[in-house]
Amino acid sequence: MLQWFNDGGFIMWVLLVISLISWFFIFEKTFVIFFEMKKTKKFIKQYEQNNGFPDEIMQGIKGKENSLTNQDDSIIERILYFIKENSNLSKDNNIFLTRTKLKDESLNLHRGITLLEISATVSPLLGLLGTVIGMVEVFSVISHLGVGDPTVLSGGISKALNTTVFGLIVAIPSLAAYSIYERKIETLIRQTEKYSVIFITKIY
Repeated sequence: MLQWFNDGGFIMWVLLVISLISWFFIFEKTFVIFFEMKKTKKFIKQYEQNNGFPDEIMQGIKGKENSLTNQDDSIIERILYFIKENSNLSKDNNIFLTRTKLKDESLNLHRGITLLEISATVSPLLGLLGTVIGMVEVFSVISHLGVGDPTVLSGGISKALNTTVFGLIVAIPSLAAYSIYERKIETLIRQTEKYSVIFITKIY
């Protein structure tokens, strides 16, 4: 394996670093989004069973300091507590502040997602760059030594293609994770917007 990286040259090590960073965010976002979805489903189930919002949310029992930062709450609950705590404001002002808060929550969920998109885009290009560099080196050898030894030529081409293969190996999981997480986050935000509208209509 080490020889495979050495054969591929500097580009292979760059791709390895990108791969490690990408996998860190894949595992991190899997954990975050999984539990966020779990908490959100729990809230929606509770809402449907009660045929309405829980009393603690309607009454705004939780203090401002806890309700805005409590990660045990779902994103929906954090936003609803935020709305309740600003219910002394006009409806329009509360809606404006809620949209701002929701954007902050969305940005927090998207943290690291952009890097996966970049990884999925850049890795194949780096792999292709490594291949081009490798092929240039192969033709340079041919120009000096000729093609008398086919094993030298085939070995050089094989090394050159290593970077393309590894670039795709890095890119495919990053692209898959990015697409899945984007859909999950979009669902969370859409659900939060839905219940926020219902809640605002109820308290004003």
